[in-house]
Amino acid sequence: MAEDTPLNNDAARLLAMSEARLRGVLDSISDGFYALDRDWCFTEFNAAAEKYFGIEREHIVGRSYWDFASAVHDDFKVILRAAMNGAPMAMMESQSLYRPGRYVELRIAPTAEGLCVALTDVTERWLARNRLEEVVAERTAELREREAQLRQAQKLEALGQLTGGVAHDFNNLLMVISGGLNMLERSDTPERRAMITARMREAVERGANLSKQLLAFSRRQDISPKSIALKEYFAGLCDLLNRSLGVNVRVSINVDGADPVFADPDALQLAILNLAVNARDAMGDGGVVRIAAKNGAPNDADAPFVSIAVSDTGAGISPELIDRIFEPFFTTKDIGRGSGLGLAQVHGFAQQSGGRIEVASSRGEGATFTLVLPRGNPAETAAATPAANSEAAAHFDGDVLLV
Repeated sequence: MAEDTPLNNDAARLLAMSEARLRGVLDSISDGFYALDRDWCFTEFNAAAEKYFGIEREHIVGRSYWDFASAVHDDFKVILRAAMNGAPMAMMESQSLYRPGRYVELRIAPTAEGLCVALTDVTERWLARNRLEEVVAERTAELREREAQLRQAQKLEALGQLTGGVAHDFNNLLMVISGGLNMLERSDTPERRAMITARMREAVERGANLSKQLLAFSRRQDISPKSIALKEYFAGLCDLLNRSLGVNVRVSINVDGADPVFADPDALQLAILNLAVNARDAMGDGGVVRIAAKNGAPNDADAPFVSIAVSDTGAGISPELIDRIFEPFFTTKDIGRGSGLGLAQVHGFAQQSGGRIEVASSRGEGATFTLVLPRGNPAETAAATPAANSEAAAHFDGDVLLV
């Protein structure tokens, strides 16, 4: 047995003072703290832990942790065992089992003698976070409701533009017909009556064309798609394009090597004419309209589509307008020069045909509209094009009697 000497007494006194200072430090912190040795026995238990667990230090130090583990989460037991085996510090949050309605943050770290655990009451933070999540959910729901209201308002605005544009255009046509009927009643000259009748027929034809454009825009037009060989199709369409665009516009067509497209020939002709006329108007004093076709989509050469691009050498489309050009009745042309339904009709035709239309433009470098249409079957190509049919109808055999 070691003899009590002044040196041993001083060492014992210093050790006791050191333990007392450590005890004071541990008891001064607000977080709960306890330590376990390798045998899972409690070696430290501060005042905050006493308050949290409701157990005095004298009644728990030296006892096994597993005497109190029945009320502990299984996840926490797994983390404790990992820390005892040297795993790095871990942290978890959970609802307190000892103080109902409270939440704690647990930090577990290995030590040379075993492990230590620190507990922090995070109830206020937990409740604030839950409240924040509730507020975010409420705001998200409000935003979704407002987005739905905005979409509904946009639909109503678009409907108003559509009905207003249709009413305006048809009202102009009806005024021509109504005025023509009044003039017919007061005119006895055959030449004048024939001229008035011709103007009324033109108004009726414009109304029919407007109806076709509306049907195409709304995708309600009856179409009869078939495989169209583009080389023969554009050979018949070339003369019609030249006559429609005028002498100041040169048309360049390159569709060699492109597969057939599967579309309605009449609707395709109207779409190509609309795009070509828009290209002519964009160039003002004239220029070149290029029509080119290639297999695949613009960004996917292997896609089962054929791309027909109509390009002009005009000033291009400004970025703030490019997202609106397919809206019904939206036009930058002067009053009386365009109904604003041409590009809407092309868009509707492309969608109804199972394809799409894309546009690319830079200021000062013209614009390119690309019709992306489903690929057709070369063995089932159409025998004739609309333009070829009309051209064939212009040549007939027979006699003409002039009276």
